[in-house]
Amino acid sequence: MQLGDSTERLRFFESFAGREQSVRSFEASGEEIRSKLEKNAYFEGLPVNVRNDLLSGKRASILSADEILDRMGVLDQQGRALLSFISSHADVSPLAYYRTGEGNRGRGEENDIDKHYIATAVAIADEFLVRATADVGTLFRDTLASKSEKQLGGARDERFEIAFNYVKSWQGADIEELVEGDDSGAPLICSDCFHDEGLRLAAAQIGQRNVSCCVKCGSQTGVKLSKRRLAILAQQFFVRGTIRRPEYGGYPAVQFNTQQPTSIRVAPWLEPDLRLIEGALHVGFFHYNPRLWMVGEVEPLKTLQKTDSRATVISRILDEYPGRILDADEQFYHLRKAPLHPENFDEYDPPPAERLGGGRLDTPQLPILYGSQDLEVCLHECRVAAEDEVYVATLAPLRRLRLPNLAEALTEEGVTEFESLDMAVHMLFLAGRHSYEVTRAIACAAQKAGFDGLVYPSYFTLLRTGEMPFETTLGLSHRRFPGFPEHARKNTISNLALFGRPIADGSVQVRCIDRVMLSKVDYRLNFGPLFEEGSSSAQRERWARLLVSEE
Repeated sequence: MQLGDSTERLRFFESFAGREQSVRSFEASGEEIRSKLEKNAYFEGLPVNVRNDLLSGKRASILSADEILDRMGVLDQQGRALLSFISSHADVSPLAYYRTGEGNRGRGEENDIDKHYIATAVAIADEFLVRATADVGTLFRDTLASKSEKQLGGARDERFEIAFNYVKSWQGADIEELVEGDDSGAPLICSDCFHDEGLRLAAAQIGQRNVSCCVKCGSQTGVKLSKRRLAILAQQFFVRGTIRRPEYGGYPAVQFNTQQPTSIRVAPWLEPDLRLIEGALHVGFFHYNPRLWMVGEVEPLKTLQKTDSRATVISRILDEYPGRILDADEQFYHLRKAPLHPENFDEYDPPPAERLGGGRLDTPQLPILYGSQDLEVCLHECRVAAEDEVYVATLAPLRRLRLPNLAEALTEEGVTEFESLDMAVHMLFLAGRHSYEVTRAIACAAQKAGFDGLVYPSYFTLLRTGEMPFETTLGLSHRRFPGFPEHARKNTISNLALFGRPIADGSVQVRCIDRVMLSKVDYRLNFGPLFEEGSSSAQRERWARLLVSEE
């Protein structure tokens, strides 16, 4: 914007004689601003045509006027046309004066046409004022809420309450609400109260060790569980332990809350444990029906799966995701299993064309050098086993590499999970091999757009961080919550994909090569229940046999 201002002022003063000093001043100011922009990492990540227009001063903002209005959610196409028409009256345009002689116009006298134009201008201004007032209210909602709390009192829309409570009755319980008013920390039960071994082991990880006698079973050796810790155990075992992963997305098959009775049918050895937790927490466990976005019903994701229409969404991805500059002072790792000549630098470039096309992003026409700044993720990505001969190359760019960063969480306004581009990309890179056709198309488009590669979230992010996939509250994705992008940034493991053979072409150097040996592997396990999921006659028969064998 500052560059656009300097450029316009320069053109203005160039039209007047004797203003050479002002012209030189604005020329110097423009060059200084251009220099700063060209060194800016975010600016480097913008598309080439946008950067060129901004540097020339042709545009004063990254977004066009229509894009700004779209994000604000104001003025449809008709409203924008009227705004353009009104604006033309401040310019030397035939539209502003050519027909002023008609209908008694142009003489300062009252006439219907000019009154209509005035009313239209006021209506458009009113829309902006109403929106601005609402936005200010949103920005300062905490202050406004504290001032009006007494006035609002308990006035609530009864219909909203009914609808909200119905929706809430089929969603998982909030642990804070569950323990509200009863969070003394006093033990309710202990790990020895359980029959199911997975539940016992999970309880031992969550509970507190002390030698007091359990109020339920009298054991001194069992790990004690307060109401809060028992609720966490129930969530980990019955909710997280029943996560289902369709082709895209994910959801828990079981939830619990205080509104629903228990309706799931568990294995006989787990039945007494389920009743124990049910009674201690006063909750019921039920089959969870996911919202459709949780199983991949996300419009941009569905479009990406259609060969004839995916180009528009890929273009949005490259335009809307931020850029990432990989500088020469950074380094990353590339792992190789059993290289023929581990000392040969060429071993750490992409393989020959006949061996390409098996990865998430590479094709026979587009070699990819995969890497990560997280060495343990490299081990996961290469599926390293104890007996493998493994070498790691530490690599660094020899020039600035420009990459779109698809590992970032987008901040989107005015969309739900069903229309979210952020959710589409998130699901895409957590999916298996069936998604590779789409991710390869994104890589090819990025390469054609002039990028040196791309940053993308590792498929093994969840294993590395222990995060729960597609976490929700009341069926709403946490990715839609304010402040989530920062959380995602800290809990997303990024991989690098560099196009071509960057070691051979001199874009990347090998700093060193080391042999890697696995000396110890740590596992953190979660457990889940065996329960009846289907309703087919064969499934019911199998469960009947299981229950009879226990009796």
